Amino acid sequence: MKRYFTLAWVLFLFNVAFSQQDPLFTHFWHSNQAYNPAVTGLNHNHEVNLLGRWSWIGVNGAPDTQLGTYGAKVDKWKSGFGINYMRGSIGFSKVNKAVATYAYHIKFKNESTLSFGLAAGALIYSFDGSQLIFPTSSQEPLKSFTKATFICDFGLHFKKENLTVGLSSTGLNAPRMSFYQAARHYYLTTAYDFEFAEKWMLQPKFIAVSDAVKLSAQLHVLASYKKFLTFGAGYRISDAICVNASYRFKEKFRLGYAYDITTNKLSSISRGSHEIIVGLTF
Repeated sequence: MKRYFTLAWVLFLFNVAFSQQDPLFTHFWHSNQAYNPAVTGLNHNHEVNLLGRWSWIGVNGAPDTQLGTYGAKVDKWKSGFGINYMRGSIGFSKVNKAVATYAYHIKFKNESTLSFGLAAGALIYSFDGSQLIFPTSSQEPLKSFTKATFICDFGLHFKKENLTVGLSSTGLNAPRMSFYQAARHYYLTTAYDFEFAEKWMLQPKFIAVSDAVKLSAQLHVLASYKKFLTFGAGYRISDAICVNASYRFKEKFRLGYAYDITTNKLSSISRGSHEIIVGLTF
């Protein structure tokens, strides 16, 4: 029975891994450089974000992801330059993605900004076939391997006063490494900041992502007090209810935490998902 369970679980994880491979961060508004290079250097002279996400606590082989992004603004060139590094694992596979990002910012007379962005770098996929357990001993084990390939992303981002809208695609070239196919993902993001009191701001934020097979979407509503204390809640369709809070101090440092309450088919065995962010802007 254990052998059959292990094989069934691996097949389930493969279904997750080969549908939407890009990680779904709860703090997507702080990780947006990872899926839309057009935001590079858009809002700050320098911006660093470090995120860690541990999904479906209590489920063996569940995804965990670490992400680091850095972006810098170069006003004389109307540009932004940056780097992203992401490491993720699910089941018996690991993915590392490292890219350089570039954005060109066009400012209009009405104070709006349109940015074009491109990211390019390396994708490394590793698979450990020695860990698989099959129902019969006659089943030939899958071979372990590690392969690297080129990958690129593209994005557009529009900003006018309190409104932002982004369109982007990751894995444009959809590279293949053995049986692993890196899927092309399409993103839509939008946000608007409402000032509803002297010291308070309401911030609805939305993201939708699809690999042309499945669609995932999140809607969050945040409340910000004096721009240093932010908290809110959101919903990811068919997956989780999310709560989060972050604190900004000395106008540079940011620390945030999010907890996802699992609502999908794993809700009976998952103890939820945790996410931590550390940020620096100057």
